[in-house]
Amino acid sequence: MPLFPLIALMVLTHLSYTGSRIALSLYALQLGASAFTVGLLMSLLAVIPVLMSVQTGRWTDRAGPVLPSLLALSLVISGTLLPW
Repeated sequence: MPLFPLIALMVLTHLSYTGSRIALSLYALQLGASAFTVGLLMSLLAVIPVLMSVQTGRWTDRAGPVLPSLLALSLVISGTLLPW
């Protein structure tokens, strides 16, 4: 896979992820969640990638960037479409 389409897909994935974070916080506030609960949700969205980063980096070094990127892209797309 050429580099430019992969970069374009990752940029679109990042936009989707960022939009879903905003939508999640606004939806939680609309449902009456406290500020603590919304903060906890947002921190969990940041902590899980941190805990997986070293293992994912090692896997990317072994497998190359294409397979992990496509897997990440498919997971973000499915996670974004799941609430819809």
